[in-house]
Amino acid sequence: WLHSTTHSLLAELLRLSPTRLLVVLATRSDHVGFDRAQTEGLAMLLDAAPDGQRLELDVLPLSAEDEEKLLRCELRAETVSPTFSKALRSRSHGNPFLTRELARDMLTKGHASVAAGCAQLSHGTGTSANASSEICLSESLLAFVLSRVSGLPSDLLLVAKVAACIGTSFDLRTLASIGSTMEGASTNGMDLALNRQASPHGAKSQWSMESLQARCQALELYGLLRCCNASASGGVSSRNCNVPSFGFVSEVVREGLYSTLPFAQRASLHSALADGLWSELLRAPSGSHQEGEAYANLGHHLACARKPAEAKACFERAAACAKGLSEE
Repeated sequence: WLHSTTHSLLAELLRLSPTRLLVVLATRSDHVGFDRAQTEGLAMLLDAAPDGQRLELDVLPLSAEDEEKLLRCELRAETVSPTFSKALRSRSHGNPFLTRELARDMLTKGHASVAAGCAQLSHGTGTSANASSEICLSESLLAFVLSRVSGLPSDLLLVAKVAACIGTSFDLRTLASIGSTMEGASTNGMDLALNRQASPHGAKSQWSMESLQARCQALELYGLLRCCNASASGGVSSRNCNVPSFGFVSEVVREGLYSTLPFAQRASLHSALADGLWSELLRAPSGSHQEGEAYANLGHHLACARKPAEAKACFERAAACAKGLSEE
C-alpha cells in the first residue's frame, strides 16, 4: 500500500543506488485508474527504471479453458463436467487461489465427486444455475479472511461488517443511513458506536458521510475495499461523483465479514436497509427498470430480515416490472 512518499523514495533509490536493485511492485489496475496519486507515483517509478530493465506482467483472471485445466490437475480428473465448471467459475471469477480452495472444499463436503475420470457435481447439488449458491466459503478461506481483518481497529471492522450487509459495492449515503438508523435502536447486542470515547459529539456523529469516507479510505489501504468512483479518492470519473462509492476487493472478503455477524444482527441490519430502500423506490419511475431493480433489492433485504411475506410481494412486483419491460 504505497503512498506518494514511498513512490518518491523508491524512485530516488533507483536513480542513486550504486548497486543494482530489484523492485517488485504489484498494483490493481482498477485502483490505479481511479487514484490520481497512485497513478502519478507509478509513472514516477517507471520513469526511474533504466531502459530495457523493466518487465511488466499483466496478471489476468484465468480463462474458462485454463480454469478447467487447473481443475483437472487439482482434482486428478480427465474431464470436468460443464455444470461443475460453470458453478465454480461463478464463485471464483477465474482466481486460481479460489478455484483450488473451492474445488477441494466441494470435494471434501461431498458437493462434487470424481467418477470414471470425470469431475462433476454430486447428485442433489443441482444444476450450474443454482449450485453456485451452495458453494460456501471453506474453513480455509474463512480463516484467510479473518486473518486479514483480525488486526483491524474496532471502528473500521464495524464499518466493514455493516457494509458487508449492503452488498459487494455500496455508496456512503446508504452506509450512513443504516448506521444512523440503527444507532440507539435494538441491534441484538451489536454496538454501533464507532468511537464513543474519542467523539465529543456522541457516537451518532461518527456515521456521517465525511467520517465514513475517511474510514473507507483506511479500509482501502488495508486492501479490503476499492474505490468505485473518483469522488472518494480525488481522481476523475464519469460516474456520479456526488456520492462516493466503494466495493469489496472480492466477494470472498465480503462473505467472510458477513459470516462473522450472528443471524439476529444480520436480520436487524437488513431490516434497517429495507427501511431505507423504500425512499429509493418512491423516486423510481413507475414500471421502469429502476423500479424493478429497487423491488428486487428490497425483496432480498426483507428475506434476509426474516420477513418472507413482504419479500415475496416485492419479488412479485419486480417480476411484473421485468415482464412489462420485455413486452414493450
